Amino acid sequence: MTSKKKVALPSPVSRSRSSVDRRRFVTAITAGTAAGIGSRVAGKWVKPVVNSVLLPTHAQTSCTSTVQGRLIDAGVQPLQGPPGTTFVIAVSFGLTSPEGILCRGAVCVFIQPPAGDSFYLDPSVISNLPGGTYTRQFQLSTQPTTDQPFAPGQYQLQAAILADTESCSAPNPTVLASAPSQFSITQ
Repeated sequence: MTSKKKVALPSPVSRSRSSVDRRRFVTAITAGTAAGIGSRVAGKWVKPVVNSVLLPTHAQTSCTSTVQGRLIDAGVQPLQGPPGTTFVIAVSFGLTSPEGILCRGAVCVFIQPPAGDSFYLDPSVISNLPGGTYTRQFQLSTQPTTDQPFAPGQYQLQAAILADTESCSAPNPTVLASAPSQFSITQ
């Protein structure tokens, strides 16, 4: 037969007193440790010196609306050719901005045939360009199609630098610079 022993449980008053004593002991140890560490670190703490801050490339300068553009040249080679000729259009332009970069824009080439509706070439998108001189090249194949017969005659060309858009068909674009040019399709 197993004997049962009676164990005296602490009274509720003594349990709460021991809990309070343990709490005070843990608090005292924690406070003492923190004070000791704090006094050791406080003597060695030195204010950091920051000589420079490196930002990611996309964040180095701010976008600005004070970018100015100038079109240096909108050259076409060759100046004339029969239907089927591929014309190369080189648009050279400059950007100046004392405060930042041109975050978003497009170099567009608009073409007006001797008869019919005008059209534009796929834009060359400008993204995060600082001030400087740049050239974008476009190719126009004048192989006749049902949409564009490329009839003989003189074609007017308008090159433009647009800000705050990546499309040549944006409504009311900000035009930084534009310049005319031309080429001819012969018989």
